[in-house]
Amino acid sequence: MSAGVAAGVTVPAATAASPLRVQILMFDGVEEQDFIAPVEVLGLAGKLTGGALQSSWCRAAATRTGTVRARTGSTPIRVSCVA
Repeated sequence: MSAGVAAGVTVPAATAASPLRVQILMFDGVEEQDFIAPVEVLGLAGKLTGGALQSSWCRAAATRTGTVRARTGSTPIRVSCVA
């Protein structure tokens, strides 16, 4: 995987040894559809690239690891952010 940042500028290709890391921001009251789709798409991308893309959930709070509650769900969602 490589991406052009600006005209003529590229970044090194992501590999399983040096993956592209994506963090999905979570907060209390989040709509399920706003995080489930990215989790599914990024998870599949990680599998198809052999681990060259990794995703994790992060909480929008001073403590980035903990639990959040979705708007319509009563079950807390455990969020563990990986730097």
